[in-house]
Amino acid sequence: MSDDFTRCFQGRLRVVSFYERRLSATVELQPDGTLRTSGPPVLMVTRKSATSTGLTVVPDEDIVPLDADHSGLVKFESRRDDAYVVVKERINSLVFGAAWTEDSPSAPASQRGTRVVATQHGSAFGGQHTINGGSLSQGNVMT
Repeated sequence: MSDDFTRCFQGRLRVVSFYERRLSATVELQPDGTLRTSGPPVLMVTRKSATSTGLTVVPDEDIVPLDADHSGLVKFESRRDDAYVVVKERINSLVFGAAWTEDSPSAPASQRGTRVVATQHGSAFGGQHTINGGSLSQGNVMT
């Protein structure tokens, strides 16, 4: 699958891969039948596994370690959390760098040559910004 991904998208798609650097407690079955994260800590997903897209050219893949455990990769203390800032910057970079061109087979005919930038208002996705007639609608996007 990694080879297929590379063949289809190399040079046409930027990939950002985040991976954890902290160990996560494993799940253990308790005597009462419940599960609890009280087992020995392990690295749930290795850097190699998290970044196995097959892309080898630096401009195509951005590999970012985060100082978090597996669960913490998607949970942030606040918008000032260092990991949140890093993830937000990478997402913004992808959004602002995204553009469909006339030679892009993935762009719908009506959207070719357009550039779309999503914006957020409040705690949920509340808007969109359209450039050259394109549009984007996606829920729960954090910017």
